[in-house]
Amino acid sequence: MKNLKRTLSLLLAGVMLTAAAGCGGEKGDTESGGDGKVYSTSELLPEINAKGTKVTVLTHWSKDEVKNQQFNANLKTQYGVDVEYITVDWNDLGTRLTSMVLSNMAPDIYIGRYKDYPLIATKNLVQPLDDIIDFSNPLFNYTKDSQSTVQSGGKNYAVTSPDRVGWIVWYNEKMFSEAGLDTPRELYWNNNWNWDTFLNAAKELTDSKNGVYGVGATGNYFTMTTGEHFLKYDSKTGKLENNLRSPMISKVMNFWGDLAQKYKVLSPDTEGIQAFTQGKLAMLMDGDWLEESQLLEQSKRNDVNFVPMPKCPDTDKYYVQMDYDPLFSIPVGAKNTEGAKAYIMYQLFNRAALVKKNENEEMAKKYDTNIQRRVSVLGNDDEDLKMQASYTDLTPAHIVDNLPDFTSIVSTMQDEVRTKGTSWETLVEKNYAALQAYVDEYNNGLS
Repeated sequence: MKNLKRTLSLLLAGVMLTAAAGCGGEKGDTESGGDGKVYSTSELLPEINAKGTKVTVLTHWSKDEVKNQQFNANLKTQYGVDVEYITVDWNDLGTRLTSMVLSNMAPDIYIGRYKDYPLIATKNLVQPLDDIIDFSNPLFNYTKDSQSTVQSGGKNYAVTSPDRVGWIVWYNEKMFSEAGLDTPRELYWNNNWNWDTFLNAAKELTDSKNGVYGVGATGNYFTMTTGEHFLKYDSKTGKLENNLRSPMISKVMNFWGDLAQKYKVLSPDTEGIQAFTQGKLAMLMDGDWLEESQLLEQSKRNDVNFVPMPKCPDTDKYYVQMDYDPLFSIPVGAKNTEGAKAYIMYQLFNRAALVKKNENEEMAKKYDTNIQRRVSVLGNDDEDLKMQASYTDLTPAHIVDNLPDFTSIVSTMQDEVRTKGTSWETLVEKNYAALQAYVDEYNNGLS
């Protein structure tokens, strides 16, 4: 274990040195292009005539974060471009982008939310990048699996990132140990982490009289264990398909309702993080980023651990709701397209430097920025690193979520399944016509 930790520490040091070396843009610097070949920095970073310009960036990032200040300084060295951040709340990004584009005050860069894409492309808020950015650049080998999620009509409306965030199951080690149960991680490594074993653990650990529940969730991320979502998207035509009548969706939504109403293991508290930290939840469905925020101290002590969502019995693989974050777009009406191009390519270059893989180390083959952060922030052990690598390599399942009226009704339906136990099929038939009308309206607007 100590040897592997030392190896990972050396890898981390090497990765950071590589990133730092790349910042200067010297002709002699070399980088991996993500395809096993080695390229000069000048081959990966194209010549861009943007020196002396400024790019405006609409984002939820703070200009005061050290990493952003460092990036801005390195971008200035490489391309001579200054950066001005327009920072708004994450929930307000879409509204602010719309108002800025419509008032002819578009920013040069939009750092979007995953849920914005690909439908944002059809609203004429961001422009296709294929004539601006060369997607044959080897750096895009790092994002080739995710670019299709931001395409419409065969065109790219954003540059995705090698960075990934996922929705997982956190669990309380002590509660499982005291109950004499196999932990979710033990079940996962034995290929036995599924809806049934998840439910069995939740039932064993629920003590509702004392306010203790087997599982809690801030949202219904469980749907994605089927690999399906409420809407399907065709990236070639840009059209949507209503998927509410899917047998898989019915199965997962009715199981979700049973967790609350039949088995009574799902906490009624939809803000479960506080209950989880207080030992009132055995398992919590939420994001992997919690280890760097609300669950930081518990993660360091190994009081809590994590696994992917349990496998649906009707699938042959684990699915993970995985978002590629951040995403970089150029809005319609952007005034400094060349500066925006420089910003995007340098962001990709900078992030790709952090996912370089060392082919001589098994762990390093899975090395990515999430693992790099885990080592630097938490100093986690081999088992956690192995788990992190494992779940980020599972099959990603993506949501299509920004038809506001459609999403609002579906959210209400999910709440009724959970709080009243109404069957999913009943709710679908009750609301189907209205929901289909929103899909038709969207599709008709494409022509």
